[in-house]
Amino acid sequence: MGSGALIVQAEALLACGSPAEAAELARRALARTRAGRDRPAQVEARRVLALVLRHSGELHEAQMHLRGALRLARAMGHRTAEERLMSAAASTV
Repeated sequence: MGSGALIVQAEALLACGSPAEAAELARRALARTRAGRDRPAQVEARRVLALVLRHSGELHEAQMHLRGALRLARAMGHRTAEERLMSAAASTV
């Protein structure tokens, strides 16, 4: 399964009430995107992982992943990703 599919599945698992499984898949996706140097997918993996962490009450780590994703999105000039991350950050506060 590719990193994009892992990201989508992690977000779906979170929505279905399986945060532990979602966290595992999001972390796997993040590891793959880092290894493959796939920065756009890394932004999404970090966003989804932040949502999972927020759901689990791990706010500090969630914010860390959101900030990292936002730095990557800005470096790439990916405005749509920036907007999604800002929305996720606002709901994390």
